[in-house]
Amino acid sequence: MDGSFFSLSSFSVSFFSMSLYWMMGYIITGIVSGFLAGLFGIGGGMIIVPALIFYFQAVGFAENSTTQLAIGTSLATIIFTAMSSIRAHHNAGRVDYVWLKRSAPAMVIGALISGFIAEKMSGIFLQILIGVLAFVIGFQLLLNWTPRPQNHPIHPARHFIIASCIGFASGLFGIGGGSFSVPYLVFNRVAMQTAVGTSAACGLPLAIAGTIGFIIGGWNVFGLPNATTGFVYWPAVLGIAIASVPAAQLGAFVAHRTSAKNLKRWFSFVLFVVGWQLLEPSISALF
Repeated sequence: MDGSFFSLSSFSVSFFSMSLYWMMGYIITGIVSGFLAGLFGIGGGMIIVPALIFYFQAVGFAENSTTQLAIGTSLATIIFTAMSSIRAHHNAGRVDYVWLKRSAPAMVIGALISGFIAEKMSGIFLQILIGVLAFVIGFQLLLNWTPRPQNHPIHPARHFIIASCIGFASGLFGIGGGSFSVPYLVFNRVAMQTAVGTSAACGLPLAIAGTIGFIIGGWNVFGLPNATTGFVYWPAVLGIAIASVPAAQLGAFVAHRTSAKNLKRWFSFVLFVVGWQLLEPSISALF
């Protein structure tokens, strides 16, 4: 089928014919990704995208669009997670709305473009990029690395370029952008907890724009499963979103009341395993 809007009947057949096994997989993915999104401000995409790649490959979705479908679906789920996380961070007074207004437009532009670029890229190459990113973020968390704040305000033009790149990279990888935007905010003298909350707020417009980009990018792609709009698979969006929204609130609650140092270390090892699982078959396929 092409990427036109699905009918209610096709959605119903696809959704209710899914096995309980796969629905539970989406729900568990939503719980884990939502909690991490609220706790670390990372959007949960580094868990959602690899999980969906594995799920979609296991059920036999078209191999040439599996990765793009996982990324677009991940961005759609992050919309709901970000909405929940923003409310919790806002109530804690941890959102810098001045930075949000400065950054969101540029991030939206970058994220919107990412969907058009991803459609042209090889799924194997995208998997390698995501696997490498998982290792990079894992080492960042394991070493607890954050940049030293700079002494001078960043120039508006330079900020626009950097924010656009953050939006583009986040959209391309199907993540909420926290892995890039939190260090950048800290570099610009924003306190860590406020950087996490502000990053979560930036993730909402970024995810919306990225989702639109992947819907348009996959609009005329053939061989996609039922219940899709472009590169967004709605049954997975529904299953993950139902679980991730309350989990994100819990993660944000914990983030403001505890040191997450040990949790970051454990999460880093999870990312190493995820990165290897993505890289090993992809590299083997290339060589």
